[in-house]
Amino acid sequence: MHPNFHLEKLFIDLPPFKYIYQRFLPENVLDIGCGIGQYLKIFNKLGVAEIIGVDGFIPQQSFLNSNQYICHDLTKPLDLQRKFDLVICLEVAEHLPSGKELNLIETLNNHASNILIFSAAEIGQPGNGHINCQPFEYWVYLLKQNWSPMLTETLFFRCISSFSWFRRNPIVLQKKTELTSENSYLKSWDKLIAISQIPYKWYGQKSQIISEMLEIEIPDDVYPSFTQ
Repeated sequence: MHPNFHLEKLFIDLPPFKYIYQRFLPENVLDIGCGIGQYLKIFNKLGVAEIIGVDGFIPQQSFLNSNQYICHDLTKPLDLQRKFDLVICLEVAEHLPSGKELNLIETLNNHASNILIFSAAEIGQPGNGHINCQPFEYWVYLLKQNWSPMLTETLFFRCISSFSWFRRNPIVLQKKTELTSENSYLKSWDKLIAISQIPYKWYGQKSQIISEMLEIEIPDDVYPSFTQ
């Protein structure tokens, strides 16, 4: 992907990230595959004291200061020897060569203390530089050993988003522990898998900043089976 792509095609969807901040009140946030750092900047403006972004190129322009950005090849594991209150990795994995997404998941596991937000393009999803799109179940397979989906938070994040990929792909995850209810854990994964199997019609969008929920009209036929 060209280093200036994120700047030339700036997509910002504010409402779901405002919600995540208000829901979890993180003191520090790590964004793996941050691009030019627009969502980290939002978290910072909302009140997050420390933001760190990681990506594989040096952007010519960025929302981040030099001490907030780490240039790292995302095909290789990263270990900063610390944890973060919130880690996000949004629409990144599909840009990595096949097999290298395993290193990305390792990086996420290394740094998320409790909350992780993850999304990746599904098969057939249009986009720039999509070379490793996978079915939702594949990401479940990679994540479920360490993470439990927060179903309510996941669906709320999707519902208040405007961009098609944020309405379809993200999962809000909590670190799996001995106290995690196995029954609830499995039911939540099953429900999200069932949603992912409903055919979805991707809709075109221009680069823009979305400030409010429902600011743009969502097509009625994004789930064609519901409108027939």
